[in-house]
Amino acid sequence: MPVDPITAITTLRSLITSLIESITDRKHAAELREIQQIISSLDGEYFRMRKESLQLETNYAQLQQRVLPLEARVTAADAERDKALAELSKLKAKLSEFTAQEERRSSNRLPDESEKMLVALSGVGRKDEVTRDTLIAHAGLPKARGDYYFDLLTNAKFVRVTHGRMGAGSFWAATPEGRSYLVDNKLI
Repeated sequence: MPVDPITAITTLRSLITSLIESITDRKHAAELREIQQIISSLDGEYFRMRKESLQLETNYAQLQQRVLPLEARVTAADAERDKALAELSKLKAKLSEFTAQEERRSSNRLPDESEKMLVALSGVGRKDEVTRDTLIAHAGLPKARGDYYFDLLTNAKFVRVTHGRMGAGSFWAATPEGRSYLVDNKLI
């Protein structure tokens, strides 16, 4: 059964005091007094260490109270950082897209849809029959939108009518300028 150190020291002190009073031999009494002084010294050291331990426990509890809000702030800062990084990634993608569009505009490049139509028409020969509507349908574009992108090709003189047939309409092919555009822009 564990004994409280204070109780043990107090009990030892009492026993030694009564032994000192009952012993008549001075030599044994002196030795017991020396033991009593050692016990008193240990008793003082124990109280000093106990006080220090209590102070450390108090300091630890206070530090824990400081750490909890800091951990919450770190978690919130991490969430804000992740959100900012996601936003930055979106902005970088938009900037990249905008930069590509600007490069296209500044280099007089056609929109992707027009370029795809021109690539399709670049291999068309005199005997091939590709109508405007067939090309727009092949590009998967709605008629009005497809007409716009096709008009860009005709305005740039990158396509021309090769021949026509009654009831079928006009058939188209790329011009030498159109093929040159494709080669210059590394599209074929």
